[in-house]
Amino acid sequence: LNKKPAALVVAPTQPSTAIPVLKKYKDKNIPVLLVDTDTADWADKTAFIGTDNATAGKKGGEYLASLLKSGDKVALIAGALGNPATDERIKGAKEALEAKGMKIAANQPADSDKAKAMSVMENILQNHPDLKGVFAANDDMAIGALRAAEAKGLKIPILGTDGTVESIESILADKLGGTVAQNPYEMGYKGVENAVKAIKGENVEKRIDSGVEVINKENAQKKLDFLKSLTK
Repeated sequence: LNKKPAALVVAPTQPSTAIPVLKKYKDKNIPVLLVDTDTADWADKTAFIGTDNATAGKKGGEYLASLLKSGDKVALIAGALGNPATDERIKGAKEALEAKGMKIAANQPADSDKAKAMSVMENILQNHPDLKGVFAANDDMAIGALRAAEAKGLKIPILGTDGTVESIESILADKLGGTVAQNPYEMGYKGVENAVKAIKGENVEKRIDSGVEVINKENAQKKLDFLKSLTK
């Protein structure tokens, strides 16, 4: 703020705590564009660029259900309780799975951490050895859950969220069942693109959807090639 930027593009991890600072930008008529995580209770943002996390969860739940049959037991592994992005993903997945007749055997947080997710998955499998599938609110937790399942010699579909390189490589290795990929590249690109529009005084949509897609064995290589091309 001291450097007087023409616009701010920010991805807040805890939106509510960022608002007092963001208001200072607004007071100086500096456009603020939020990327990835929205601040629902701050109306003065210029735009939000990201994904509807409930929709991402719903798509993941629908895809997981398509691999199973009605009545199968599934588990949900959430992020830190109170994190709006992961909470919404779990909510969307839960609704989709239940609509398809799946039984939610467990719904537990693992703080978006691989090691915690592995421990959570171990406990779930101890109580529900007949578990048929898992949806995790991010890819790290999905990989942690996968490790626990592999240690038990269990091969069930486990889905993550985010579309990270590690998760896509795991899909290609026939380990993870899939991931719901958000598009962080597009979020960043559109964030800057619309910041420039705002600086020029052009109209900017209040909400810009960067889209989601389910990544599985069929399209994983194409997605991986794209992600790796970004770092060349």
